[in-house]
Amino acid sequence: MEELPTILIVDDRKYDRILYKEYLGGSHYQFEELDDGDSIMRHLEDSIPDVIILDWQMPKVNGLEVLKQLKRHNIYQDIPVIVVTGMDNIHVLQQAFDYGSVDFIQKPVKSEELVSRIQNILNRHQSINNLSSHNQALKELNEIIQYQKEQLRDSLEIEEQRFSKVKELLDIKLHEQRLKIQNEELELSYLYNEIEQINSTLKNLIFQSESKGISLEILQNNLKGIEKSLDNILERRKTNNESLIIATEPEFVKKLLNINPSLTALDIQHCTYLKHNISNHEVARIMHIELKSLQTVRYRLKKKLNLDHSISLRAYLSIL
Repeated sequence: MEELPTILIVDDRKYDRILYKEYLGGSHYQFEELDDGDSIMRHLEDSIPDVIILDWQMPKVNGLEVLKQLKRHNIYQDIPVIVVTGMDNIHVLQQAFDYGSVDFIQKPVKSEELVSRIQNILNRHQSINNLSSHNQALKELNEIIQYQKEQLRDSLEIEEQRFSKVKELLDIKLHEQRLKIQNEELELSYLYNEIEQINSTLKNLIFQSESKGISLEILQNNLKGIEKSLDNILERRKTNNESLIIATEPEFVKKLLNINPSLTALDIQHCTYLKHNISNHEVARIMHIELKSLQTVRYRLKKKLNLDHSISLRAYLSIL
């Protein structure tokens, strides 16, 4: 059940207090009474009414003094006060409004006037409370929106950082692929020229042997030249692989050299193949060593990397 509004009647005349209650009706309001203004502050400590009907002329503390006391307290200064007086004086009216009265009724009080004034004040006060609640709700909503904006901004910053990191990694990978392609193109061109030279030498030897014969010395010299060209191709491929690995795995190479600065390019090349899980047969083929020699190479690598013999070199390098 909705609680009835409370009206505090402060008047030294009991008859007037009874009359006001009769006008307003006991079924519409709750009433509290004081016969003078001297005890109003003590009374308000226990109960704050919705409206005060205040007599202007009282023997101990009059209406003006009550208004002054209410105005000095933030808690009580917004309580709506209707001043009732038999004095027909514009100065009294001005004082009442100056010190916080919201309405003024001349005695003798009429029933319809009192009911109307009380209802208007309560409606207005309720509207003010509703507006205050609405403003508070808007303030809280604004705080929530601000918080959500901050969260969104933080999330966007994190996403931007993540995107930037991904882009950076993709740029590195793209650069690596370009280096590989450029390197392969150069190698193919070099190999094509070398093969053309070897092919030309072989054709010349065949022509000479078929037409007029060829001495053993000339044959040996030409074969040695072909052998040298093949050795140059193999050495160039080896050197190029080492350079490409170092160019495309800078962070991995840096970590290896931090562990042991004396690692050779061949050591780094071998570690890189293991990191990428290239098979033993393929590693042996690329590095031009026998398969059985891999165990010796890896034993030496473990010592250089200060690894215990029980640790798998391939597993260790895969997470380095």
